[in-house]
Amino acid sequence: MAKKSDKKTKTQFGSDTNQSADLDSDRTSVGQMLKRERTKREISLDEIVEDTKIAKMFLIALEQDELSQLPGGIYTRNFVRAYARYLGLDEDIIASQFNEQFNIKPQSVIQQERTKRDDRQFRVLQRRGVLTIGSIMALLLAVTGYLVRNSPVFNRNERPVGDVTEQESVQEDPWPLETEPALEQSAAEVTQADDDPAEVKDELETVPDDRPVTAVPQLPLAELTEITLVNASHANMDEIFAIEALDDVWVEVVVDGETVTKRILRAGELRVYRYGNHQTLRLGNVALVALQDQTEFVGQVAPGHHFLSLVEFRPGELRQSLMNALSRKDEPDGNSSRSN
Repeated sequence: MAKKSDKKTKTQFGSDTNQSADLDSDRTSVGQMLKRERTKREISLDEIVEDTKIAKMFLIALEQDELSQLPGGIYTRNFVRAYARYLGLDEDIIASQFNEQFNIKPQSVIQQERTKRDDRQFRVLQRRGVLTIGSIMALLLAVTGYLVRNSPVFNRNERPVGDVTEQESVQEDPWPLETEPALEQSAAEVTQADDDPAEVKDELETVPDDRPVTAVPQLPLAELTEITLVNASHANMDEIFAIEALDDVWVEVVVDGETVTKRILRAGELRVYRYGNHQTLRLGNVALVALQDQTEFVGQVAPGHHFLSLVEFRPGELRQSLMNALSRKDEPDGNSSRSN
């Protein structure tokens, strides 16, 4: 208990600490500042690994300013922030100096560019939908006009000239007025088919769904503040699992029999779910996602292209379930990625 208390005293510094003097980037790199602050507080790398769940090799790379040894993107930025926050430094200042040191775009700029790109894609799909509906309506009008013009009802006075008996002249019109209702029924069937989700499945599933999206990814997650869950209003850290797309990738997640995600996640998108009694995961390419299981940052499970048709898993067993599925997939007779 005394050791835990001492450790907490090391990492929680108040306003008496002159952080502006410690964060002089004109003379010291970000890595050197982090290492200097850790050494000053007599904190070992193993302690930081235990509390932040960041791999030791990445902490060493940060202290040595070895950007090429880090995973890159949002993971490196989150590592820098988590390390600075653990040492009691201003994470915003450290992150800003890190971006400036390595000429990295701030997350706000990246998010603005991504939003503009998504808006353009949405407008393209919206115009495509309007053109498709307009084309279908024009086709229906053309078919209706053609059938009406060529129907016997429309041309019943243009009968061939010939010998006509008196009985035929007084006979009721052999062509009942059923053509127009039949046409209306046909039009309704075409409209219904056009609205059938199965007919437009491929197009709809590439459009972001209306489920809540976390705007700024935070893997590895240390807490759920300002994080929106896909299938619940709240949860504890030991009740969640998270999926983040490293590139565009197909993802299907089913929790307790309900499909909560079934679409293409765009690069950088994050989904956080609350565990149920039973959950399954389907991935188009397991190498294109990073994962977190409860408080454990799983990261990227395997390099290369690996399609996983179906994986069942329980809380705390996500990594092992994926590895079991991949090992069975590599076996000569492995035809299924189902995890028991």
